[in-house]
Amino acid sequence: MHLHTLTLQAMGPFPRMHTIDFGALGRSGLFLLEGPTGAGKSSIIDAIVFALYGDLAGAEASKQRLHSHHAKADVEPFVDLTFETQAGIFRVRRSPAHERPKRSGNGTTTQNEKATLSKLASIDAPDAAEPLSNRNAEIGAEIKRIIGLDRKQFLQTVVLPQGEFARFLRSTGEDRKDLLRTIFRTDIYEDMIGELKTLRAAALQTIAKSKTAVGRTLASFTTACGHNLGEGFDEDDFDAMQVVCTKVAAQVDAEATAAADEDITAQSALKDAVERRVEEQRVAGLLRTRTALCARKKQVDNQSTEITGLRRQIDSARRAHGVALAIEGLHKARTAAAHAQVGLETAHHHFGDDCAMLSSDDLAKLRDSIVAECNTLKSLLDIESGLTTRRAALQHASTRVTTLHQHIEALETEVAVAPKTIDAIECQREKLLGAIQHTEEAQRAVESAHKVLAAATEALALEQQLVDLCSQRDRRISSARTATEEVALLRQRRLDQYAGVLSSKLIAGQPCAVCGSEAHPAPATLEHDHPSDSDIEAADQSCKHAETAAQNAAEVVQAHESRLALQRERADGHDLLAANDVLKAAEGSLTEAKSATQQLQTVTTELQAAKNRLATDHRNLQKSTIELTTLRVDVDTQTADLKADDEHIAALLAGRADSLAALSDDLTDRLARADKVIGARSELAAAQDALASRHGDVDQALHDNNFESIQGATDAVLSAAQIESITQSLTAYDAESSIVNDALAKPEIAVLTGAESTDVEAALVAEADLTQRARQTGRQASVLGARSASTQECLKGLDRALTALGEAHTGSATAIKLAGIAEGTHAANLKKVSLGTYVLMRRFDDVVAAANVRYGPMSAGRYQLTRIDEKEGKGGGHRTGLALAVRDSETGKQREPRTLSGGETFNASLCLALGLADVVTGEAGGIELGTLFVDEGFGTLDTDALDRVMVELGKLAKNGREVGIVSHVEDLKQRVADRIEVRPITEGGSTLIVKCAEVVS
Repeated sequence: MHLHTLTLQAMGPFPRMHTIDFGALGRSGLFLLEGPTGAGKSSIIDAIVFALYGDLAGAEASKQRLHSHHAKADVEPFVDLTFETQAGIFRVRRSPAHERPKRSGNGTTTQNEKATLSKLASIDAPDAAEPLSNRNAEIGAEIKRIIGLDRKQFLQTVVLPQGEFARFLRSTGEDRKDLLRTIFRTDIYEDMIGELKTLRAAALQTIAKSKTAVGRTLASFTTACGHNLGEGFDEDDFDAMQVVCTKVAAQVDAEATAAADEDITAQSALKDAVERRVEEQRVAGLLRTRTALCARKKQVDNQSTEITGLRRQIDSARRAHGVALAIEGLHKARTAAAHAQVGLETAHHHFGDDCAMLSSDDLAKLRDSIVAECNTLKSLLDIESGLTTRRAALQHASTRVTTLHQHIEALETEVAVAPKTIDAIECQREKLLGAIQHTEEAQRAVESAHKVLAAATEALALEQQLVDLCSQRDRRISSARTATEEVALLRQRRLDQYAGVLSSKLIAGQPCAVCGSEAHPAPATLEHDHPSDSDIEAADQSCKHAETAAQNAAEVVQAHESRLALQRERADGHDLLAANDVLKAAEGSLTEAKSATQQLQTVTTELQAAKNRLATDHRNLQKSTIELTTLRVDVDTQTADLKADDEHIAALLAGRADSLAALSDDLTDRLARADKVIGARSELAAAQDALASRHGDVDQALHDNNFESIQGATDAVLSAAQIESITQSLTAYDAESSIVNDALAKPEIAVLTGAESTDVEAALVAEADLTQRARQTGRQASVLGARSASTQECLKGLDRALTALGEAHTGSATAIKLAGIAEGTHAANLKKVSLGTYVLMRRFDDVVAAANVRYGPMSAGRYQLTRIDEKEGKGGGHRTGLALAVRDSETGKQREPRTLSGGETFNASLCLALGLADVVTGEAGGIELGTLFVDEGFGTLDTDALDRVMVELGKLAKNGREVGIVSHVEDLKQRVADRIEVRPITEGGSTLIVKCAEVVS
């Protein structure tokens, strides 16, 4: 589906009429729908969805938002959309229900929703249309038929609005099934379920598989239980097998229970030993701790006298510190006053002219005269300093004139040659277009050749199998005939010797059952090899088994012959060698067509580049010509101005200096020397005042800190290192005393007398002995427990296998069974999916594969989507086989899609939607999805992730798809040239601005 034009009026935030030409906007394949949040970007998507389906994109949005509140009451709201599908070009126009002024009188009335649908013969003639319907209900059904999607499916494949485009990723398999069934049109497989017939060969194969499963599970059970099932055990007696295996499993379980009880006893004894060892170790540790603490307590007590002296010394030092600061300030004030005096004498000397004799007022007047003269020169200095730059600029401009002249000549040459180059490239492009027209035909030929090769390969394998099966059938038929003859022979021998059978039943004195005589003078004798009833019954059973085996073998041969005939028909009479030749020829044709496609892209790019270069050369030639004319005028003007400024500066200098800058430097230096003299006089006065103040500070500090003289305070001063050392000693002493006293006062230490004794070694030895015993019992219990669990699991597997075998033998209703398999309700259908769902699973595999082509690069190789058979999420439900998981390469684990972050969900959803569109458009007769809208989600991406997403969207654009990005992300404006800008307006609501980048053709 491709969108051509959209016209809307009085809809959402847009009070005026706006038309969007998607055909022009999407020529580059990628365009942006941008604007501030709330301006109305999503309203454009709502307009498209409303035009098609009469409803909004958002599931929770209200249709009341359709009629713009900013439009005048008499302006009709409507949406007019022109679009194209494989069925043709169509135009749909809808007007939502709204309030309008009454045609007579005051007030308003409700105008019901209106819609019209028509088919166009050409996009260039929108008014020459064939009306299809003007009824809302009919239009909705017709739109679904034309596009092939209902509204929900449209939002999951074409228009991905805010909050909706991730639903397909997170939806259940059942919801995906409804969408995919419509898109891939798998209803035919649902119809086939009711037409399936009985296939006896399939039943025989099921029985054989069931017997194999019984043998495999029995072998697993024998291995798991570790017991001999007994001599004479008959593996064909399934009832006896189940009884024996159940008894063995009970015996293994009893052994595991006994071992577990013994292990519990050993573990309990070990626990008691551990508790005893822990208690012994605890008491021993506490005794060691008490001994160490007592020694530390004695050391602390021995240091008490020394610590008292250190406390007095540190107190004197702290009092002296305040006096020392005042004394230091006095010394600094004296030094500052002396320095100020020297600085003043130096400033007088540097200024000269008996500056020391000048008063402060005379010195100030002298400084003012120097400042006035400097200000006079300031405006002239800028002109003088710019002379060199102006001369260089003039020289550069003259050089530029020469360069431009040469550049213009070169451009004129390129413009003259370019048309010939463009004509040659266009000729090459036309040839490639002719070759590309056969690409689809070559692709279909390759697919057909693959099917023929597969059928030929299968036919060859079936032919080889059929030889063995025919031989086996003939042997079994021969065996059945031999068994039949043996039964007939035994019955004949029994009849021939039946007199002997009767005579063996004669009793003296009792009448004969044949003649009635009580005398038996010469009874017949029974031969030693006379067949008994049991002999005949056994031979009869063997004969029946042989006939059944022969019949089954004949049916297997018949089924293989049917499959062989089918594969030969699919191979179209080709053998394996011929099928390979057909495939190679088809692949060669496809390779040539694809090569032409690749070359076309390169040639098209070269053609566009050549045209762009020609246009650029034209613009540059015009621009350079204008620049040359302007530059020549500027050179003449600058030459005249420079000569006038040189003459003016020479007149001002009048020989007083080499330049105005040198004269200004002399005056500036004299001004600086005058400022130094003034500053030095002020500094000396301030220093003398500070010295007097510091004398008073020292006297006050001596009095406040109880010192009689400066010398006494100086002697009490300690260095920072000394204070730090004494402080650390006092801190260490106090900390050690506190630690020792607190530790000795702890209840577990205080309760000890030091006379207690412990025997840790004995406790360790006892624990080690019991540990060894517990390990042995634990290993034994673990082994027997695992054996019991494995045995029980294998017994369950054996029960299931025997049950399946029994079900396979009850194949009297084969057609029902086969239908059940196709419907996914029969036990033989392990995935529990219908035939239609199975086809969808294969198509969904294609969708996931197509999505992963983009999802891998978009996630920097970290994530891949994978289809899983398990039920999705929580809560159960039927297994559809259409569940999804995300495989994380960093952790090596699978994740549910719901655990992805916002940016990761956006990437996965976008890739899945694009993959679905790729598979749909690749299907013969599938739904064409030529336009795709992505509404928001880009704001969740960092710069690197956005780069990867834009690369993949760019590939879509190059392959003929049109992708509209709805976003307010600023970075996208720099990446996408074609765009629809949505901007608020002062009178309320918003307006549209469509911008298309210039295309040089």
